[in-house]
Amino acid sequence: MKCSHCGFNFSGQRYYKDRLYYYQDSGYVNKGRSVCTSYLIRKEKIEEFIIRNIKENILDAHCETKLRKIIGSRLRERAVKKEPSLEKIEIAINDTDIQIRNLVDAIAKGVNVDTVLTRVQELEVQKSRLQAQRQGLRSLAPDGDGVTQLTDSILAELLHFEQVFDQANTFEKKSWIRRFVPRITVDRSKNQIVCQIMKIPMVSHSLMTTLLPSESSINVVAGTGLEPATFGL
Repeated sequence: MKCSHCGFNFSGQRYYKDRLYYYQDSGYVNKGRSVCTSYLIRKEKIEEFIIRNIKENILDAHCETKLRKIIGSRLRERAVKKEPSLEKIEIAINDTDIQIRNLVDAIAKGVNVDTVLTRVQELEVQKSRLQAQRQGLRSLAPDGDGVTQLTDSILAELLHFEQVFDQANTFEKKSWIRRFVPRITVDRSKNQIVCQIMKIPMVSHSLMTTLLPSESSINVVAGTGLEPATFGL
């Protein structure tokens, strides 16, 4: 959670007067009023707001349908973007095959084997590398099984979230929330807290590269009940 004014993160603080935990602007805490002013947010309130919005916006009755639609769309977009690269690789593989055949023909016609063998081996290595690149690009194609497998793995994570979150400790809760919420900004000019919530939780690095956060998220703005506490600071 970051302050829009000073750019510092908010850090957890406990105030023994009311025995409650708050998030406070660390720019003010560490640098004083020359950097920022005090801004306290009830830990319980902001976390309740985030969890409620995850459940209302992501874990609804249409969750599976929306997931399949988003994943299929993103995979198709990536496949289309890779088509020019795939065509270039196909041409390169074909050219490599022609060179290999020409060298093999030269050997058959009496050219010294030692003269061309090293070059043939180099071309075979080059061809293998190109074929691996081609396979990687083809794997981006949105086949039904791939979409189903990816969706099922995400749904399992979502179900697990609902089952274990209430019993999780503080560290585990933060870890789960980070999968859904990559960014929280406290907009000091508007006195608002803006949370970016992923439509799809980031359960793995490969998923993150497949479904870009900027394309697969929503912003929710905290309203009544999350105004900053001041305690006269």
